[in-house]
Amino acid sequence: MRLDLIEREYEAIELIKRGMRISVVSRITEFSPKVLRSLSREVHGHSPRSGQLPSTSRMLSKRSTQATATLFTALYRAQAGSGIFDAIALDHLLAAHERYLAFSAGLRLQGLDIVPIDITQAWVLARDIRSGVASFRYCHACHLHYLFIDDARVPEGCPICALKRQYAR
Repeated sequence: MRLDLIEREYEAIELIKRGMRISVVSRITEFSPKVLRSLSREVHGHSPRSGQLPSTSRMLSKRSTQATATLFTALYRAQAGSGIFDAIALDHLLAAHERYLAFSAGLRLQGLDIVPIDITQAWVLARDIRSGVASFRYCHACHLHYLFIDDARVPEGCPICALKRQYAR
């Protein structure tokens, strides 16, 4: 029983260090938000951000953000397999997010204007894939699966192909 508590405390600290929102850390670790806010102040030296969680529909509101979300979810899916449709695999989510950040940093070094998704946004994407709010569609042109939601503000179609056409001009 005590070992479980220590593991959950360690997990909470790691998630807070990565910048995950307190409401999500609370859901994962089952610690109260009050305890986690105090822990966050200890870790970061200031109070954590508050407010609503980001939404997948907002993250998929532009082709560029849809493409970056697709990149993250592709890495997450490769890491965790088809289990992402059943549960959020936190260890795979964290590993995929680390790979995603390394990859997007390389793209920014090449001069691409990419705003990387943070760990909370990554968790929201994983949650919405698991719940069926977000799904994958197959692109017959580039043979990739891209992330899609029904109420997306972007035109239907592959964001990778759309951006490729845009940059080819």
